[in-house]
Amino acid sequence: MKRILIAAAFLGALALSASAQETTERQVLPDNVKPVRYELTVTPDAAAMTLAGDVRIEIDVTAPTRTVTLNSLELEFDSAEIDGTRATVSFDTTAQTATLTVPRDLGVGRHTLAIAYRGKIYRQAQGLFAVDYDAAGGQERVLATQFEAADARRFVPSFDEPSLKAVFDLTVIVPENRMVISNMPEASSEAAGPGLKRVRFATSPKMSSYLLFLAVGDFERITTTVDGVEIGVVAKRGDAEHGRFALESAAQLLHYYNDYFGTPYPLPKLDMIAVPGGGGFAAMENWGAILYFEEYLLLDPEHSSESDRQTIYTDVAHEMAHQWFGDLVTMAWWDDLWLNEGFASWMERKATEHFHPDWNTWMQGQGRLQQAMDLDARATTHPVVQEIFTVDQANDAFDRITYEKGRAVIRMLEVHVGEDPFRDGVRAYMREHAYANARTTDLWAAIETASGQHIRQIANDFLLQPGIPLVTPEPGVCTHNARTITLRQSRFSLGEAQAAQRWHIPVAAALVNGAGAGGSITDDNGVASFPLTGCGPFIVNPGQTSYQRTLYPRQSFDELSRNFARVPAPDQLTMLYDSVAFGLSGSAPYSDFFALAGRTPRNADPLIWELIGEQVTVNDYRYSGLPSQAAYRAYARNLLRPVLARIGWEKRSGEADNVSLLREQLVSTLSSIEDPTVLAEARRRFLADDIPAPIRQEVLFAVGRGADATTFDALLSRARASTDTIEKTTYYRALAHATDPALAARALAIAFDEDVNAALGTDIIDDVAYAHSRVAWDFAVAHPDELSARLDPLSRVGYLPRLTRFSVDPTLLADLRTHIDTQVPADLRRGQETAYGRFAERLRLRTERLPELDTWLATRSR
Repeated sequence: MKRILIAAAFLGALALSASAQETTERQVLPDNVKPVRYELTVTPDAAAMTLAGDVRIEIDVTAPTRTVTLNSLELEFDSAEIDGTRATVSFDTTAQTATLTVPRDLGVGRHTLAIAYRGKIYRQAQGLFAVDYDAAGGQERVLATQFEAADARRFVPSFDEPSLKAVFDLTVIVPENRMVISNMPEASSEAAGPGLKRVRFATSPKMSSYLLFLAVGDFERITTTVDGVEIGVVAKRGDAEHGRFALESAAQLLHYYNDYFGTPYPLPKLDMIAVPGGGGFAAMENWGAILYFEEYLLLDPEHSSESDRQTIYTDVAHEMAHQWFGDLVTMAWWDDLWLNEGFASWMERKATEHFHPDWNTWMQGQGRLQQAMDLDARATTHPVVQEIFTVDQANDAFDRITYEKGRAVIRMLEVHVGEDPFRDGVRAYMREHAYANARTTDLWAAIETASGQHIRQIANDFLLQPGIPLVTPEPGVCTHNARTITLRQSRFSLGEAQAAQRWHIPVAAALVNGAGAGGSITDDNGVASFPLTGCGPFIVNPGQTSYQRTLYPRQSFDELSRNFARVPAPDQLTMLYDSVAFGLSGSAPYSDFFALAGRTPRNADPLIWELIGEQVTVNDYRYSGLPSQAAYRAYARNLLRPVLARIGWEKRSGEADNVSLLREQLVSTLSSIEDPTVLAEARRRFLADDIPAPIRQEVLFAVGRGADATTFDALLSRARASTDTIEKTTYYRALAHATDPALAARALAIAFDEDVNAALGTDIIDDVAYAHSRVAWDFAVAHPDELSARLDPLSRVGYLPRLTRFSVDPTLLADLRTHIDTQVPADLRRGQETAYGRFAERLRLRTERLPELDTWLATRSR
């Protein structure tokens, strides 16, 4: 979150009092002044961590005024003029604004602001920030910008709101031996004094301030050209070829997107810039110059896994989709952030499915969707389209509901309308709102016109109100090979019951073999009935394209369970996920998930077993410290060992890509539950330097979990010796997985070492928290200044609660409660209250639900 002087405030006296009332008025600039053009010259001093700038802003005044207010944060003005007249300047640090006042009214029409100013370069990913890394010739420093949601104001005095679009003319003065990247290609470069050059970039299209970008570093660039656009990957010297897969992926995707959106990519180039380090995000969609942290863009054959490869592809697909949804057409205000993120999340899956159908990307997306549904089932949920009043709240809106529920609703509507009419509507929306701003209603109007179908009621039900529909089928009596299915809806909740709601849901059902399908839309009473041809077990929401949970009557669930091997893989996956949710809520036996897992064939889709492995790990944390954990772990090992034995430790010729994903998960899960054979094999491979690249990270994490002091020292030595930032990160994070408390303490002690970059330091603490939540929490609380200097706005407020996510320590729950009540502003508590609710739920599960699972496990062992 954005905070004033956060380094002095983290976890202590926050800049906003925790008892402050919620903001209920939108904090925006006066509407009588609009920016038209920025002419900006910036001189960053990487060594001094400062910047100097001169900006001329052409503005359009719509009503006479003597004052012009724009955004400015942690900038010092040396001079300020309007039309050549000196202006007095007053700052409002709470509103993050600077107001320029002149003696006489500015008339309606064009005027020019001129400001000379100075600012700072940050260590965390906000404004202009720096990342240090080891290179062959010694330590190097790269500079880059990160402005979303509202940090352009840390770089230049600006009208820093998404609807206040303007064009940008950027000039940068930098060392002559450094490459400079911005949104547009270089227009000119000339000497600017000893060892310096002045680089001017071509004028940008009209765009929002948060999309402006600058990077300076010892870079190299590889390129290709597609549809007349030069696509580039920019990386630190020596690493550019590791961007070849991303470059090829982008080339593939650009042509696809040009066709799908019906509006060709409008800039002459599209760069993807790999920056070392990390933050609370993977990448940022700056127009024509997408920022990635390098692990999300670069693929190293010696160190990268299949999950890395697929993540890079989907991240490239996501950020490139933003070049249209977000950059070309931008939401009018942060209320409609989902128009950017929900659509980019949907398009990343749609494009990936087109080019890599074997990855089953819609199924893979279920994991993130389930995280959104977990949020949406709680009292702390929010609508997809929500009121945003401040930039802090805007940062808080970047969550799974915005991304993944938004994506799920779009897919549901596309399936309901049909692919071609939906695409035609999107194309019309792009044409009508190009280089401008739009709201959700503008999109629905375009799709309804293109399709001739009324979708607004369905869309509004899912976007304007929170919550998840719980659909319960009444199968009816099957006679003469036919029956009538009735589906009734309620609201699914975790924790306290939520207010009753109704959705108009596109619903369907089919036999497990896909035959006899029927469907409808639930009516105003939340009911739908339709005929289903055929008897036997049936699936509700086949293909899982509607946003809902399905609670089958016991007889129907048992019938599906007995036939689980015949259920299509997407429906198997959702049944497993739903059984987890119902076990948590008490709607169904806690053991249902494990009953389905036990009926899953060993040759089932790898994504099914990947989910089972993941949930085995999560449930193991709930057992921490209980006497019955040993029996649970014995069951879990017997469940998963044969699956790993079947696929082996190394990739086999001809195996599906997703088998590699499963192999990573199984090594992770079995080492987490302390399977001695897996821990021993991981250690053997580490000592023999025989770790296949596709499972390198998980094997090293397993080594870290089982490390003794000697192994810890060996990992630490390799971490310090490595000059490859991704390899270095993996070794340091492996140390943080130590289960030995003394070694975990040693890992924390190096979190702020000079050799550990800012983002990695916070990751080390976060990784220690898996097995040692209390220790990680106490360390974080004891080091507020160090953490505040390393956490970016997207991760700052949620960081401390995250450290509790696997804890079963009631005293830590009490500390979290105190932290929320005394340190967090009232309008920023939603995510923290969610963390608290999950923590309290975890403690209840240990006493109320795990004994039920213990009984089930004991029955199976007889």
